[in-house]
Amino acid sequence: MANQERMTNIMSEPVKHHFIPQFILRNFTHNNDQIFYWNKETSKIEVRNTKSVYMVKNLYRDEKNHPTDPAVIEKKFAQFESTIATLFQEKIIDKNPIVLTRTENEKLRRFLYLLSFRSSSRKKQYIDANFDEATKEHLSKYVVNGDYIDLWLREIETILDTDNYHDLQNNNNVSWTIRTDFWSHLSGYYMTFVTPRGQDFIIGDTYPTAEIFPIGINNANLYPHLMFPITPNLMLILNHVGFKPESNKGLSMLDNMVASSRIKGNAIVPPNARYKVQGKLSPEDIYTYRINKLYSEDVTYLNLLSLNEVRKGFSYTNIDRVIESIKEYQSNPVTSKYNKNDYSALIENLK
Repeated sequence: MANQERMTNIMSEPVKHHFIPQFILRNFTHNNDQIFYWNKETSKIEVRNTKSVYMVKNLYRDEKNHPTDPAVIEKKFAQFESTIATLFQEKIIDKNPIVLTRTENEKLRRFLYLLSFRSSSRKKQYIDANFDEATKEHLSKYVVNGDYIDLWLREIETILDTDNYHDLQNNNNVSWTIRTDFWSHLSGYYMTFVTPRGQDFIIGDTYPTAEIFPIGINNANLYPHLMFPITPNLMLILNHVGFKPESNKGLSMLDNMVASSRIKGNAIVPPNARYKVQGKLSPEDIYTYRINKLYSEDVTYLNLLSLNEVRKGFSYTNIDRVIESIKEYQSNPVTSKYNKNDYSALIENLK
């Protein structure tokens, strides 16, 4: 009976672990759960089910810490995503302005942080122990028998289990590296929401996509913006706090970052914050976000960033609403020399 029960549990375990949640992917479908998917390997446009794309089989499987239920992390992701999906439907999608409490804001920010931490590329960083020496020395306090994947899985689960960032910051079972990274993510960026004129947003498998600013020291980079397409007509952007009008200027590195970024104007307008008690942080504080419109050339730039970071595929709802971006990516004499991908076959097939 024990073996039979074990086999039943294995057969019922979720195997396809999405690094882009299906509730977001469904916003890009054109027929129920059917989504257009450009497959980099075949250079063809495919019609796929959302269950079959933007996922890795057993990505979060954890037999070491959960031998009787190794899919527990994926199940916790499903529960958290259900909460966030409800937040999107009730407070964000088709709303303008978007009004969030501090509690809702921080829950959403925890979700966005996990999106950047749960990917297969982040897992590979842990598989390869691809960290600088100072970070490795620190992580050695948390890594058991050189098993960095175990650390990655444990930290994902801890973030999923922690309701607020204060508890995470005070949790000594989480590495200082992740606590610092999470705090920088929360305090170093602010959210904006934008909608496109003339085109649609695409969604690629590097999620979020970042605008990157090399600082010329030890191959380090600054990330002025992180982009999260939510629907073809809505993108959430995390902007470095250096873009806020009240930010202290005078640091050449940040000044250069702000000056060099092509994401400006309507895309970086901060929300209006209303505090329940002035000078104190309260769960009932209110953030009001206006959804600002972007001109077509700005939409093209955001799509170019996504197109360049595609590893296996990208999706869209209406090819006529994104083809301008794809053609610009392929033909622009200034930017095309940096192209990581080739979409010439896609363009040729549409003639």
